[in-house]
Amino acid sequence: MRRALIILLLAGILGAIGWWLVRWSGAVVPGHDPWQAVPSTSAVVLEIPDLRSGWERFTGTTQLWGAMEHLPGCAALDKLLRAVIGAMPGADAADPAPLLLVLPAGGQDDLLLIWSLPHARGHIAGMGPALGADLGEASSLWNGGTITLRPDTALPPLHARWHEGLLLVATSTALLDDGAASLERTAPDSAIAEARKTFGNNADAHLLVQPERAARMLARWLDPRSIGVSEVPEGWLALDVRLRPDVVLLGGLLFTRTGTSELRAWATQRPDRSALARVLPARTNWLRAVQVDHPAAYFHALNGTDTATALFTAYTGWLQGSVGEATAFLPGDTLPARWAVVQCIDPTLAREALNGRCPDGHCDTTAYRGVRIATSAEAGALGQVYGAGFDDIQRPLWAVLGDKVVFTDRPGWMREAIDAWTDGSSLALDARGGRFFQQYTSDATLSWWADGARSFIPLRSMAWPATATGMDRWSKVWQALGGCLLEVTPEREGVHQVTVCLQHAPIDQVEVGALWSASIDAPAARRPWLLKDHLSKTLLILAQGDDHRASLISCTGKVLWQRPLDGPIIGEVRQVDRYRNGKLQMLFNTAGAVHMIDRNGQDVEGFPIKLATRTDQPLALFDYEGRKDYRILLADSSGRVLNWSAEGRPVEGWAPRPLPSAPASAVTHFRLLGKDLLVTACADGSVHISDRRGEQGRTADLRMQGLERFLGFREGPDPDQCVALWTDTSGAVLSGTFNGRVDTLQRSMGGEVRPFDTGLRDPRTYLRTRRDSVLLYDGASRVLGTFLPAAGGEMAFPVPRNGGPTLLGLVDGQREQVRLLDRDGRAWPGTPLKGAVSFRVADINMDEVLELITATSDGNVVVYAIGQQR
Repeated sequence: MRRALIILLLAGILGAIGWWLVRWSGAVVPGHDPWQAVPSTSAVVLEIPDLRSGWERFTGTTQLWGAMEHLPGCAALDKLLRAVIGAMPGADAADPAPLLLVLPAGGQDDLLLIWSLPHARGHIAGMGPALGADLGEASSLWNGGTITLRPDTALPPLHARWHEGLLLVATSTALLDDGAASLERTAPDSAIAEARKTFGNNADAHLLVQPERAARMLARWLDPRSIGVSEVPEGWLALDVRLRPDVVLLGGLLFTRTGTSELRAWATQRPDRSALARVLPARTNWLRAVQVDHPAAYFHALNGTDTATALFTAYTGWLQGSVGEATAFLPGDTLPARWAVVQCIDPTLAREALNGRCPDGHCDTTAYRGVRIATSAEAGALGQVYGAGFDDIQRPLWAVLGDKVVFTDRPGWMREAIDAWTDGSSLALDARGGRFFQQYTSDATLSWWADGARSFIPLRSMAWPATATGMDRWSKVWQALGGCLLEVTPEREGVHQVTVCLQHAPIDQVEVGALWSASIDAPAARRPWLLKDHLSKTLLILAQGDDHRASLISCTGKVLWQRPLDGPIIGEVRQVDRYRNGKLQMLFNTAGAVHMIDRNGQDVEGFPIKLATRTDQPLALFDYEGRKDYRILLADSSGRVLNWSAEGRPVEGWAPRPLPSAPASAVTHFRLLGKDLLVTACADGSVHISDRRGEQGRTADLRMQGLERFLGFREGPDPDQCVALWTDTSGAVLSGTFNGRVDTLQRSMGGEVRPFDTGLRDPRTYLRTRRDSVLLYDGASRVLGTFLPAAGGEMAFPVPRNGGPTLLGLVDGQREQVRLLDRDGRAWPGTPLKGAVSFRVADINMDEVLELITATSDGNVVVYAIGQQR
């Protein structure tokens, strides 16, 4: 069991890397197909077509990498690849360079990399320092020689050879010879070629595994019997791989040349979902189940057993459904608890058949919580009937729980199963394991599942890794894992469907309800910002503490960088594609400067722009014609409106008329009747209007008398019909058109009024928060009202959501709680949650599950998976 867990985890991690590094492309530069160099004796083959973008997506997006990077080898590999990527030409300078990662069947630590570099010298010229070798024009590499690479002390020395547009890198020169010999073949390996044909056209990644060779390669860890097979089939396993940030999914077909007894037995049965978790404790760490609806055919094919015996009838005559075994590590036990569970078509029939094996039809019995526990009549019966995997339970106790018969050796272990069944504390209902079963299991004939974190306990007794430091580092990887699943279903003769799943789900984070948390070392000054990641296509989180330091965090909780700023960020953080190459930069301002920062946390050329006069307003960003010809406008406290290009230079021809007073809003852009208008609310209650060159400046006829808080503009059919919304010093809400007409939408009612942005640029919607309630209005009409807890003091704010209506958020600073309400005032399931600042709601990791992003008073950004409202 322990060895099977390791091989599954390794396969899953490899699949994770494959998904993030592979964007499948059938287009290969003629004469430089790296598959031609794959040795026919390979055990695992992984294709990586674009190292440049793929590695960043993997390390910056998948939560598994956050655990794996504690290992020295992973850290060294990350350092190496980043150095190589940094030395490669720009994205527009060369085509992607496909890379194959090959694990041969021979040695334990052998590795062969096959890198297609059709423009080799241009690609490799600057990579010498990163690879630890001289790759200049004089290098023997270009004359067919073999050179040694020493990229990092944490990695073994590597050997490289150049051959017909392919760079071969291996841990031994013998592997280089194998790759070069493969290139001399007149035709590719037919078995590999046939397996590759089965890959789906729309798959995100592809992975080839030769099961028999892979098992030999990992012989010191792998015992195939723990998965339920007595021998490993020959053939190829071709997997399409997909990764969500918290789970790796691999699915495909296993092609076998020769069958095994297990494969033949599974082919006689109908696939279904395993139903055994309902009687197993939540601490269960390993479960293997097979679906059996024709017992005689199954056991005859599996064991060659005579199914007409009385023993077989007594133990299988009532069987219908799942048959399996499970283990758990229970407090105080030195050995893992072990159960065998068999689903029955009729509980009464099962009880009578098992009792019938005892003298006079009555076995020794006891009872626990009203459940009868009996002792089996004969030793070793389970192994004789169900196979060698059940031999460990020699003289079992048995009890009937619902439609399941549970067998185990010890009374305490049976009580654990009865408690799980009676109290609803079973694996099936556990927040951790049960959720995994609901989301990722499917109909299958064989199902093999393990909880990675809970299964780390037995690994401590192994001699690998040998040092305490090594074990501690590996513990961070294993303890971050949740469910590990393997499912197999025969499809036709020699072809079997295979699914593999590896979940990231640390126990401690699941228990507190958070997807993850990340420290920014200081309490957050305001709610985090969400930004598009042009590499991974997920969302990044930018947070700023009250020490003014900004932190960029990936969707998996990895802090990518931190840097100090000259003050709090004002308003929203915008993103621009300054270089028109698809890479996005962050744009924002503080009171004293305008900043443009790239994804690596570095200032972009021309920034920051220091302001001569400070401001308390956010900048405005306009792209008038949609051509990425950006204009950055900012009004300072003196009334000057400043205008810069994306390069940080003042815009030529900008000649604005000063505002009549300090600004009360950011500059707003309207396009009306084919003309551009730039509109700014001023502290004296006036509205300033100019064209996009700053000329023809004038003041609208509207006067916002007693302006206390400006709430927003609404575009009208013409300039005179544009609308402003504000509150006056009495707390009344007023609306006025630019031609001077003013309406009172709501007289003073007390409390604080804030705009409620629906995404429609309509300031008629606003929130009024009082001590005991929060009220949402559309103009003069109330559309939502909700009472606050008795303590009061909550802050209400809009929560925009892509593809859905704006929601309502509440923050209770005294209790450090955040709540989310829909537009009908109903609480979102799972809220309130812990949080000290207002929050955002979005699908940050693109897994089709909504997340709530907030921060706590102790300086942690916290992400909760809240799902959809039921």
